[in-house]
Amino acid sequence: MVAADERGFKGLAEVIEAGQIDGSIRAGVEPGAAAVMLQALIRGVAAIYLTHSERTRVDAIRDTCQSWICSALAP
Repeated sequence: MVAADERGFKGLAEVIEAGQIDGSIRAGVEPGAAAVMLQALIRGVAAIYLTHSERTRVDAIRDTCQSWICSALAP
């Protein structure tokens, strides 16, 4: 599980670095830290959905996550 986590964090960080190179992600974002935050967001939303599915509106959560991620990473 630890190795899978590391691959996940590394993969996200690499995608962020590629976005910085092509200009779609602002240069000031630290790829490793952003990867941890994205993984935490994904896991947190998944956990809440599993434990409180009656309170979750998937479409609204998806749209809000997209908005937050874009705001955090946009150039």
